[in-house]
Amino acid sequence: MAKLKYLYDFDGELEIIEKEVLYLSPDMVLTQSYDGLIVDRILKRDDNGVVVEWCDIVDTHLFPEKVNGGIDLQAIKDMSTLDFFLHLANLGK
Repeated sequence: MAKLKYLYDFDGELEIIEKEVLYLSPDMVLTQSYDGLIVDRILKRDDNGVVVEWCDIVDTHLFPEKVNGGIDLQAIKDMSTLDFFLHLANLGK
């Protein structure tokens, strides 16, 4: 797990937002939004390491709060794909 800063432009107002991420590769991370999981590809960082350009590879908006609140990115790191989906299924019960 790591923390990564992203530069957002909200209608001309710039804001740096720090997110917890799980590195999938040096330029790809898994993050959690309010309603799902996102895989971002990091395209560009500034001199301070802030992500200034990225694209969403996968962006899920499928999880109700009950499920999304139970997702632990640290735990996902050590799961197989099967274990991950079983974990999601159990959260939804």
